[in-house]
Amino acid sequence: PHNWMALDQYARFLKDYGELSLAVNHWKKILEIVPHHVMARFELGRLLSRDPQKVAEAETYLREAIELRPYIPEIHMELGLCLGRQNKAEEALLAFRRATEIQPNSIQAHINWASALRLLGRSQEAIERLDQALTISTNSIAAHLNMARFLTPGKDWEKVIFHLQEVIRLDPDHKEATDALSKVQTLMLQEESN
Repeated sequence: PHNWMALDQYARFLKDYGELSLAVNHWKKILEIVPHHVMARFELGRLLSRDPQKVAEAETYLREAIELRPYIPEIHMELGLCLGRQNKAEEALLAFRRATEIQPNSIQAHINWASALRLLGRSQEAIERLDQALTISTNSIAAHLNMARFLTPGKDWEKVIFHLQEVIRLDPDHKEATDALSKVQTLMLQEESN
């Protein structure tokens, strides 16, 4: 019971099998044994952040992890997601920005940053951030899909169609993109007939 490495492996096993509350308990035990354990704090923050009742506690663990190891981009990204769940979009932006400063090629950090910008009503900046993600990888399904979503309100159908087609090229069975492409094409036909 005092071997923190065994507790960590067991907590990971429990998490993988959906026993989240037991996994949380084991990572908390690790912190009793090794108070400076960064990844236990990260895992606690990641798991607790998904529970609306415990998201503030999750933020505390993630901020402590960042204090101990400020150069791990995944912790900053998780903090950004946690802050977003608390409607702290401005703070989330800072966390995502920091993640991209540490790891500039992190497509997911750019996508998360774009989503936070969009929530703040800064749509053009969000689109520019997704453009940045797509310069890192033109094969990012998530970036193309988000770009199509972000462009839809502006009815820039040609660009929306391009990004949806890219998603389908990369994943021919992608249901959301296939359905969205069909809807957009129908809308375009309706607009042309009016």
